Amino acid sequence: MVVHRWDLPRGPASALLLVRLGEEHSVPASTVLHGTRVAVDDLEDPHALVGAEQETRIVRNLLGALPTVEALPVLAGSRYHLTTHGVWGFAISGSPDLRSAIRVGLRYLALTWAFCGMSVVEGGARSRLLLHSEHLPLDVRRFFVHRELASIIAFARELGLAEEQLPEVRLRDRPPADPGPRAKLLGPRVRFDAEEDALVLDAAELDRPLPRADAHAAALAEEQCRRLLEERYGRAGVAGLVRGHLMAAFPGVPDLEVVAGRLHVSSRTLRRRLVDEGTSYRVLLDEVREGLAEELFAAGCTVEETGRRLGYRNTPSFTTAFKRWKGMAPRVYLARTRT
Repeated sequence: MVVHRWDLPRGPASALLLVRLGEEHSVPASTVLHGTRVAVDDLEDPHALVGAEQETRIVRNLLGALPTVEALPVLAGSRYHLTTHGVWGFAISGSPDLRSAIRVGLRYLALTWAFCGMSVVEGGARSRLLLHSEHLPLDVRRFFVHRELASIIAFARELGLAEEQLPEVRLRDRPPADPGPRAKLLGPRVRFDAEEDALVLDAAELDRPLPRADAHAAALAEEQCRRLLEERYGRAGVAGLVRGHLMAAFPGVPDLEVVAGRLHVSSRTLRRRLVDEGTSYRVLLDEVREGLAEELFAAGCTVEETGRRLGYRNTPSFTTAFKRWKGMAPRVYLARTRT
């Protein structure tokens, strides 16, 4: 389970990919980048950063310029490759099996260009990877959902899955007039009018060995991912860095001393820096837990299961905390959000 900071600045590769996609449909770069304060030359610099609002504006410009290209987000998503994501892609490729690849992918999701949050629901013969998009602006929400799903299918193909092994794609959208372009890029099993945006995979596939598994290379890549994630959250301040550690640690809940050790500072120094930023370790832990609770409930988890996953000793303790966050009991919240 991941609380995904979609609003962090990212490298330029995704924005450049979207610009190139527009150019292939006769939309000039100046139109795609209008209002972003970003030039094409900026995107050629691998060290440049593009804000989430800037990429959102790029998507809006593309949608406005190409309103009749129904499969535009899927076309975009199919162009994101594991190599596009650098060290994150190497960590995925070197994983021993799909289960490990998914675990690593979600742990370091903030290193990708995904705007949707994601969570895995396992149980029985099938497992589901759920996409959470409620936090995204309504006018671009479906674009990002389709883009993310298409990119994951592209990753699955690169990892060696045959067409018949690809996950079933579930979309909450109504069937398009011409489903052909989407079906070609999303695989042979696409289901519309679904209750969730998700990928569904036979549980047995999760233990399938990957062809480029390399334990040593994967460990090195994951260590680099951890450092890059710390750096990225560090740009958001010490509070962002602490959030990153907390999110990566769940279902465990490290105490402040443990997090301070990982940041190579004393607990006293960490407390002081958080105070300087107007927050505290307890406040950040509550923020992360609140976000995780929302995503777990969205994924269909019960109150008891959610409390357990968030590290509470018992359900009443979780209920008390949830009332403090939301002003209502978790069962009342569920009744309102699941109707």
